[in-house]
Amino acid sequence: QLPEAAAARRLRRLLNEAQMVLHQHPANQQRDDAGRATINSLWLWGAGRLPQRCPDQFSDVWSDLALARGCGRAAGSQVHSLPDGAAALLTQAEHGGRHLLVVDALQTAVQYENGAAYRAALLELERNWFSPLQAALAGGRVQGLRLQAPTAYGMLSWESDRRAQWKLWRRPQPLAAIAQTLAAAAP
Repeated sequence: QLPEAAAARRLRRLLNEAQMVLHQHPANQQRDDAGRATINSLWLWGAGRLPQRCPDQFSDVWSDLALARGCGRAAGSQVHSLPDGAAALLTQAEHGGRHLLVVDALQTAVQYENGAAYRAALLELERNWFSPLQAALAGGRVQGLRLQAPTAYGMLSWESDRRAQWKLWRRPQPLAAIAQTLAAAAP
């Protein structure tokens, strides 16, 4: 059920216009001619109240994903489009803030199980994001980094701060070893 408040008039008008567009769309006319059910409406829901604001986790959210942007707004964070890379981010971002970046550069390659596209996207992430952010961390421009990446086996998490750069006895694990560890821990 749509809200009845005066502020909801625009929403009801948009829904009515969407129904007219759907009714006149050639795909629906083809479905009707073929004796199939037409798609003639949208079901809008979620007209309830927003939850209380959560505590400020991040001063800024940087993403082009609607869900991340919406969550950032709901949390009271400043929301920005994702820059082309870390160099642009570091010039735009407020120094000293807690920033959340939501980057989905690997999503399409993973969904379509395209290994070549995955490797190319991973190299681009390394070039545009990981390497410049690591250099900014080592140079003191960034105080800490946390990377979280969902995988088929679980959440891959990595954290580093400026002091960790001096832990030379810790050798980086190859990606294959990380994948094996995640696979072994999967339910």
